[in-house]
Amino acid sequence: MKRPAPETAGDGGGMKTDMETLVEELDLYKRREYVMRGRAVEQERELSRVKALVFDWRALQGDEVDSMAPVRQGAVDPSVNMEIKMLRELLHAQEDELKYLRRELQGASASKDSLTWERVVKKARHLTAENEELALAAQTAMQGHQAQTALVQRRLVSALRKLRDSHDFETQLDDENERMAEQTNRLVRKNNALQEENDRLRQMLKAAGLDPGFSSLPGGNAQEAIAKEKSAAES
Repeated sequence: MKRPAPETAGDGGGMKTDMETLVEELDLYKRREYVMRGRAVEQERELSRVKALVFDWRALQGDEVDSMAPVRQGAVDPSVNMEIKMLRELLHAQEDELKYLRRELQGASASKDSLTWERVVKKARHLTAENEELALAAQTAMQGHQAQTALVQRRLVSALRKLRDSHDFETQLDDENERMAEQTNRLVRKNNALQEENDRLRQMLKAAGLDPGFSSLPGGNAQEAIAKEKSAAES
């Protein structure tokens, strides 16, 4: 009985090389899927961190800051979470198909003309096209996710800036109130001193036999009368 010709072995080796190339391409797409999933998880963690910052700051401020309402509305977007969940389910389905296709390749015949090989190639092409569409959809979703995260961060920075400006205004208002209080105290002290001086002058007018109810007196004004009283007291 003759041994197989070397050419047949060579064809089998070529077939094996093509199958290995296809497996490598499938592994490449699978790695791309893992990268996209990792980026999606990273973006979700970043959004969760921003949400925690916003809600913690809201809890500290209570209900005094009404401008945080749009931040809360922007931080919670169920459509983005649902889209990420759908993409994850599609990724799991693609991973299952890759595992099935790998088993098909391992059990496939060495002949290119076999029906199994044609079915595997057809599935591989279909899976490749779906994988590209899925990667594009995941990238679009992550871009929207990043835009939403940036919007929440800008709103948070704006709210913090408004809070800081309000605090600075309150500080200036307190300083102005203290300054006005000091001026009021000085005016009160000055008024008391003037009242005491007025009482003393009235006493001097009474002692001089003059009516303190008139501002001008016969023979001179009130100041001259006071000066005369002082001169008499000194002599």
